[in-house]
Amino acid sequence: MDGKLGVVGVLDQLGVANCVLVSESSGGEIAQFAVHQHSDRFSGLVLVDSASGERAKHGSNAFVTACREDYSATVRAFVDRCVPELECDHVRCWARNILLRAEPEQAARLVEMWRDDDVPTSDKHRTMQPTLIIHGNQDVIFSIESGRELAQLMPDSHLVELDGCRHVPTMTGHFCWKAYVGLSVS
Repeated sequence: MDGKLGVVGVLDQLGVANCVLVSESSGGEIAQFAVHQHSDRFSGLVLVDSASGERAKHGSNAFVTACREDYSATVRAFVDRCVPELECDHVRCWARNILLRAEPEQAARLVEMWRDDDVPTSDKHRTMQPTLIIHGNQDVIFSIESGRELAQLMPDSHLVELDGCRHVPTMTGHFCWKAYVGLSVS
């Protein structure tokens, strides 16, 4: 799992011995895995609009097929679902530009990977670091139920439900980090 071990590699390259790891969307699985494998490197965890970990929910066969058949249209539809806010055209443009850098087969395989038996999962009950779970209650990619499930599974967690927010509140302006600074994860 080079991508997951890469989290610690980045910290090493930057000379960071310990930090709070922040992730969003499917990156939450990677972050949880990194925290479990290297718990001494992380003093806390922040999960924004993350899945609860059910692999079968990470992309359907139809989505994989669509990536392979018409990647550009699939990216456009996916980004529009993630960022439906009318005032966020600049975010949609940025997201499409980033996603379209991948080859269609790479994108399809990445979605398929989440269902592979050899991809390890993290045991949410073993997360000992304080965890802040932030989830938009209008998220259509990973429902608010996913955030609630994470909060029930993780022993030292706190769930903040963002009213009216969709999938990427950190990108759409409906989110203010300053509002949550008082929630300590140390």
